[in-house]
Amino acid sequence: MKKVLAILMVMMLLMSVTAYADATPSDWAKDEIIEQLPQLFESVVGSIDYQGALSRSECCMLIFQVYSKLGGNIEPGDVTQKFSDVGAEMSDMFIPFMNKANIVFGISDTEFAPRAHVKRQEFCAMLCRTLQQFDSDVTADMQEAGSAVAAFADAGNVSDWATLNVGYCLNHGYIKGVSDTEIDPLGDVTVEQAMVICSRIVNEKLGR
Repeated sequence: MKKVLAILMVMMLLMSVTAYADATPSDWAKDEIIEQLPQLFESVVGSIDYQGALSRSECCMLIFQVYSKLGGNIEPGDVTQKFSDVGAEMSDMFIPFMNKANIVFGISDTEFAPRAHVKRQEFCAMLCRTLQQFDSDVTADMQEAGSAVAAFADAGNVSDWATLNVGYCLNHGYIKGVSDTEIDPLGDVTVEQAMVICSRIVNEKLGR
């Protein structure tokens, strides 16, 4: 009897997890996501949970796409997987490339935390590091971007190191607040939010 109950509990847990996964983007996002990004996700990780939190591994996969479309290139022979906690997930193969490009870093010299969630302010920082490699004006523009953050009621939640990154992304329309008054810098960036942000950058930089 105990074994039967245990099996039923596991089945209910799996069903509840499946119920929360949403394989379609929200209405606000679906018209902005360029088709290459869902195709990339599906080819690498399979089904997409658009409203789910973006992992650090998946983040590397998306930013690699932006980096490549903007003209970045790193030869496979130039990278090594130096993090001991990176597993065999297909999305993990993008980690050493983005680390080599000095865009995404480990949480220590030997750990990457590939399944940890990416915060909204962290994603802004990664994007700014990407753009700085292709546009010399980005660094100068960032120095004047801090005031954009102050317009939000939760501006105090933005970490000091991330203020210019978040402000730059706000000024350029890459990110928007989660409401008229909140930016939620410490909240998880969702898959669809990340796809929309990356799409906006690609479309702007490639003149689409």
